[in-house]
Amino acid sequence: MDDKTLIETLSRDMVRQVAPEELSMFDELMAEYHKDPSPPDLEAQPDDDALGFGLGEVLTAVTPAAGAISGLLVTFAIEVLKQSLADESADHLRDHIKRMLGILPRTPQTPRPDSESLRGLHHATMQEALRFGLTEDEARRLADAAVARFAIGA
Repeated sequence: MDDKTLIETLSRDMVRQVAPEELSMFDELMAEYHKDPSPPDLEAQPDDDALGFGLGEVLTAVTPAAGAISGLLVTFAIEVLKQSLADESADHLRDHIKRMLGILPRTPQTPRPDSESLRGLHHATMQEALRFGLTEDEARRLADAAVARFAIGA
């Protein structure tokens, strides 16, 4: 599983939990996210006729935020692993990441972040979701889903 597939797997799981109504558009939204992973400019004035019938408002979606947060999850997993597995190979590290994120079964040797690190991850994922224009509730639910990947592997 390459990084893009890993991010999409994690993103789809979070979208399923937080915004299942977006699953029918998931592939298209992720393709757009991969083209430009930056959050939308929430301060920009939309074109009055962006959709051809005068509804020029910026629409926010959970999927791109989930993509960004999934990237944060992988980066966070790498940092946790760096602390405990400094001499391991990249392939072995990727397997550990998959175990940490609950994609592969965990073993007793699977590193687990401490509570303080998980709180920091929750805060970082909330902030990232808010940068994508999600509501506080959507951001919290997405952060909860992201942190659950480390806490319980689901």
